[in-house]
Amino acid sequence: QVMVRARTKKVGYAKASVLQAAMEAVVYLSSVSYDGSVYAVHAFGDVGDVLPVGYEEGANRLIHTINVTVTIRQIS
Repeated sequence: QVMVRARTKKVGYAKASVLQAAMEAVVYLSSVSYDGSVYAVHAFGDVGDVLPVGYEEGANRLIHTINVTVTIRQIS
């Protein structure tokens, strides 16, 4: 799940939409680093719609999410 925070619904939706489009266009075997390891991204599948969740607890920001299935392989 990808979460996006923004001060307004319009900005949050726009940010999440850009990420959604990027996930749908990802190039086979792109690499991603996380927590000292490198992963090969084989595919983003089942990229969902941008979903408004509501306000972040304790902050004045809205949250939007995108649910997605990702196939990866650790390469280092």
